[in-house]
Amino acid sequence: MSENLFKNKQSVNDNLAKLNLKNDRLDFEESGFSSDLESKYVIFRIHQNIFAINSKYVQLIEPTPPTTTEISQASPEIRGVTYYKEQAINLVDLRKVLGIISQKDYLTNVVDLPQRIKEHIKFVEKLEDEVINDKEITVTDDPHACTFGKWIDSFKPVSIILKNEIERIIEPHELLHKTVIQIRNAMESNKKEDALNFLDAIKNDYSRDVIEKLNNLEKLLNSEIYELSIIIRIGNKTVGIIVDETQSVEPIDKIERLPEIAIVNKYVKNYGLRNKDGSLILILEASAFA
Repeated sequence: MSENLFKNKQSVNDNLAKLNLKNDRLDFEESGFSSDLESKYVIFRIHQNIFAINSKYVQLIEPTPPTTTEISQASPEIRGVTYYKEQAINLVDLRKVLGIISQKDYLTNVVDLPQRIKEHIKFVEKLEDEVINDKEITVTDDPHACTFGKWIDSFKPVSIILKNEIERIIEPHELLHKTVIQIRNAMESNKKEDALNFLDAIKNDYSRDVIEKLNNLEKLLNSEIYELSIIIRIGNKTVGIIVDETQSVEPIDKIERLPEIAIVNKYVKNYGLRNKDGSLILILEASAFA
């Protein structure tokens, strides 16, 4: 588990505990004071989007269990059942609710590093065949043109560890592709021996290095899958909402309704602006989970 994610979760839980303790000591209906829980929101992240839910509904933030008890004929967004204070509660996968691919499906179906490894093995095999048999060099010399290169260019790592691991693979991956330029130039200049030497460098150094780092990256990406559950209570119903990361407990002073054209489901109908930087926050409707 990422150290930062753990600290954020613990900080949110600590703030919630303080708010609940303060509210327990006051009778807000009689005192005329408004509850801190009414004005403060738990801020959390799903993919690259920031959301908030009113903290008055939030009981606790806890790690999502790796396995859950499945429910037959449940709606697709229900991941399964877990237990909170010895009570069975549904876990709602907020990514599915919002139409965002799950972290696991993203790694398996979009990134698919085992397939990227196979592609680079075939890349070297095809290049070797073209060099040895004096064929036209057709493999790409652009490290940004292969599927892995395109993903690297678009991916925004959340953790420093993941960012560093990706940076480690960029140089050997670029060398693997750009050496093709030297091979093509050598072949066009009838310097096949030079081309074969460049090919050996690819086979024995760059390709092995890339494949080794791709394997390491796959292990790291899988280890970085970490989900949190925001346990909320609406009336008599308790539900867990699966999110990527909780960030803080903050007030949101001004909340407005989204334009009707932007409302695509019952779960998000309002937005606010974050006090510290004015960034947009989508407000989750707790009542939608009742």
